[in-house]
Amino acid sequence: MTRYIIIFPVAWVLLISNAMAHAQQDPFSILFGEEEKLDAGVTDQAGRDDIRLVGVRIGTIKLPDPITAHARTEGLCIDAPEIFAALEAPLEPNQDGVSGWFLRPARTIDISIDQSTVKHGNKEPIDLTGKLFRTPDSWCLTAQGLSDVFPILFTYDSGTLTLNLEPLEPLPLQERLERYALREAIRSDIAVTDLGFAQIDNPYRWLSWPTADIRMNIQATSAGTHQAAPSGEIAGDFLWTTARVRSSRGADGGMGWNARFDRTFEPSANALVPQKVRFGDITGLSQPLINRRAQGRGLTITNSPAYVVDVFDTTEIRGALPQGWEAELYRGTQLVDYVTRPDAQGDYVFSDVSIRPGYNSYMVKLYGPFGEYDERPVKFFAGNDMRPENEVRYEFSLVDSGTRLDGNNGDTSAMVGALKASYGFSEQITAGVNVNATETGEYASTLSVTGSLGDGYGLLRYAHDGLGGDAYEVSGAYLLRGTTALDMQYIDYTSLENETTGTGEARLRRLAKLSVDSRLPLGEWGFPIQSAIRWNQNDGGTERLGASLRVASRVNGWRLSNAVRLEGERSAQAPWDTKMAGTLAFSRRLFGARVRGSANYAVSPTYSLNSTDFTAQRRFGENQFAQIAVTQDLVSQSTKMSMSYSREFSGMTLSATGRLDGSGNGALGLQLSSSLFFDKRKGRYRMARPGLSQAGAIQAYVFEDTDMDALLGSDDRVLEGVRLRLDESVRKMPTAADGQVVLTGVDIHRPVDVDLALSSVGDPYLKPVERGYTVSLRPGQVLDIAVPVRLTGDADGSVFLNKGGNIVPVSDVRVEAIDANGAVVGEAVSDYDGYIYLEGLPMGEITFRVAEDAMADFSGTISTSTATLSPEAPYQSGIELEITTE
Repeated sequence: MTRYIIIFPVAWVLLISNAMAHAQQDPFSILFGEEEKLDAGVTDQAGRDDIRLVGVRIGTIKLPDPITAHARTEGLCIDAPEIFAALEAPLEPNQDGVSGWFLRPARTIDISIDQSTVKHGNKEPIDLTGKLFRTPDSWCLTAQGLSDVFPILFTYDSGTLTLNLEPLEPLPLQERLERYALREAIRSDIAVTDLGFAQIDNPYRWLSWPTADIRMNIQATSAGTHQAAPSGEIAGDFLWTTARVRSSRGADGGMGWNARFDRTFEPSANALVPQKVRFGDITGLSQPLINRRAQGRGLTITNSPAYVVDVFDTTEIRGALPQGWEAELYRGTQLVDYVTRPDAQGDYVFSDVSIRPGYNSYMVKLYGPFGEYDERPVKFFAGNDMRPENEVRYEFSLVDSGTRLDGNNGDTSAMVGALKASYGFSEQITAGVNVNATETGEYASTLSVTGSLGDGYGLLRYAHDGLGGDAYEVSGAYLLRGTTALDMQYIDYTSLENETTGTGEARLRRLAKLSVDSRLPLGEWGFPIQSAIRWNQNDGGTERLGASLRVASRVNGWRLSNAVRLEGERSAQAPWDTKMAGTLAFSRRLFGARVRGSANYAVSPTYSLNSTDFTAQRRFGENQFAQIAVTQDLVSQSTKMSMSYSREFSGMTLSATGRLDGSGNGALGLQLSSSLFFDKRKGRYRMARPGLSQAGAIQAYVFEDTDMDALLGSDDRVLEGVRLRLDESVRKMPTAADGQVVLTGVDIHRPVDVDLALSSVGDPYLKPVERGYTVSLRPGQVLDIAVPVRLTGDADGSVFLNKGGNIVPVSDVRVEAIDANGAVVGEAVSDYDGYIYLEGLPMGEITFRVAEDAMADFSGTISTSTATLSPEAPYQSGIELEITTE
């Protein structure tokens, strides 16, 4: 009996294999058998009974429409005019066959149907016998015959009914289709952005549960001394502001505290309305060149956004676009926008292009109808101090200098006011002014003008300290070519004295700097080069000159860099005294650890190796980290070693450090740190990773919403091991057994997107109720977000055209799924064979219909279809949408 059990499946496989061989692996023939072939005689003409509709795929791109083919014993025979049109090959019929060109007009193609030959230019004709056949309405070529005609390898996959094309040369059609796919991707991104995540309101409250950071530092030295220093910070809402209170140690060693209160406002249509107010223990405004800054209790008001993004303005890029051409805009390698037709002036227009401070580089790529290509670089600088046209930015501070809220005051106390304002006269010119009242009642002021033009920008600045001191600055940047940028600065301090310039004959008088950043295109390495020259002179006439050059590369996993410095000094009575030194550094990952090292050496006046250092870092799992470092000073013959270890457990971080030098002197340190926040659901304070008072945090609850109320209840099932994404970055920490996770270190005062990493959910039928959430957090805030998921289903079917009883599939038709409330909950576009597939549909009754914008392409009646999805039947197949015409 066992013998027959084994023989039967083997015989079955052999029979199936034999049938597939005779049917040339045609699945239709395997399932339903083959019809009798009609012998057409000597011409062997393809008939009407062997027609196939097959899809066409070029690389990863699938053409939207199928083409006609005939199943023959020689292989699939593809309708020649249809494949020529699909490839956009300019081949036209003539009295002998067809002629034209492909890829370039010089590459001519002549096909003789009667002689079954193809000729490329002046080359010998290629015989197409057995590869070219006539059909009742036209003529066709086999895949091998098409490969003889075009620089393309044609193969047919009968399992998927697809003709696959593998170009041997770049095809304009393929490149355009890939561009279209990329454009569709950014269009989808734009559509997703337009749909938006659910916005979570987060208003200020008069009082909230505060968040606390607590630290304890303990240190003991080999000399017998020891010290324990506690510190902490709390943050939370207080009287509709964010209050932050921090402990600090005074100059006398006693403990004190400082407090600060912040309030940010929603953007207003009136640009002069304040966006941020801060009061308490603050630091006032500083001034360029003068560097005077007051500290104490006071107030600051500004209309600058609470979160300053790197894009501060937009512009328009335009240029000539011939008819039939297309234009794409790139920032680096990222496609930003595209234009398929010119405007009324015959130009491509990219509006609302982001302008970033510093160097802006865009590339406009132009594509012609026959594979033509052109590039137009667009490069310009924008100064960091520049403003959009007609925009005013201001910041005002009033500080009682030297006086703190806790009573620990300095030696002097004076009320100091400061105002900083700037105005954009145009896209190219911005003017700014800084005015500070000094402690002695004088006024220090700074005036600046920033301008940008083409490949560069520049800054002119004048400063007066109110005490008779003046200074001037001229700086700017310029793009030479490619990726090489120059940054220049010259300052003349004339009579200005401060902590930067010093006093007496050593006072800094003049300063000049020039830096060049570039990259040499040396193969895959692409050497980055940074070089700089710095010169200064003091009042005594002493000059100092410094030059540096740094190169870096990556070789076989090693990161290498070498920085060389040339330093020189001369006085009014002495010649130049120069010396040259450098630093060679490396880093690499070895045996699971990151190792780094460097060697400091001297070249002039003598060659010597001055010092070396080595560091090894290793992370053990997610919660442990260790480091060891050794530094050796070869000049003094001294060696120092340090070690550190940290571990996170139960919301607390334990860090231990130790250091030891060659003389036996050492120290040991221990730090315990943690954060405390109030868990509203559990009704008590909980521990979390340190740093909650500095940034924001999100406590998310992920659960299956079985009762459909979007609230976590006793009947809902929590989901463990699920990860969330913040601004499209997946966080490593998953949800715990109770379905919750605390995500720390979230940016404050700016919109942050939160959504599920769907791959971590496990069940593909569980989908979030909301696509995601957008929220703006405040310092020290831990915001609860419920993330319900629900069971969803899938459906498939087809769209076909009924024209007088003739049924044919219809491709490229958009189909919508509508729930019981009339909302669109899913959509799909029909494939070349009319097939549609919709996923992520909610449970309940779903109506499938052709989208309204697609209905305009048809006349007649269009049917709808209804299906009911349930947990017992989450998948519905065979949905049919019929378009009936006369």
